[in-house]
Amino acid sequence: MGNIESDNNRYKSAIKYYNESLIIKPNNKILNNKGNALVFIGKYKEAKKCYDASISIDENFELPWINKINLLERLNDYEEIQKLINVAIKKFNKNKNIKYDLYMRKAEILIKLGNYDEADKLLENVISECRKNE
Repeated sequence: MGNIESDNNRYKSAIKYYNESLIIKPNNKILNNKGNALVFIGKYKEAKKCYDASISIDENFELPWINKINLLERLNDYEEIQKLINVAIKKFNKNKNIKYDLYMRKAEILIKLGNYDEADKLLENVISECRKNE
């Protein structure tokens, strides 16, 4: 029910359903979805806690990593994003799609911080790696 409420932009109602589900059984996917709903109503600290809890239950579930990066970007917390992306790149190194998406996000952050040379070098390495894997 929480997902249906969230899909219909009824985020407070969705959060109530997610909370009820979490009482029955803590679940990383529900925590991630609750975090998303909390972001929509501006409760960023609570959302971050949900993403962290989701990651702690299953660190191989990539969505809370991506959603936490998105949240940190919304908060302009670029230092924390860089740390999180570096950890996530190591974590998802074998998943090419996620890894390359994370590299692109890292390059975007470097550009926002004015580190153009570092971003350029990173992108050149990613392109080179992609060509090797073709």
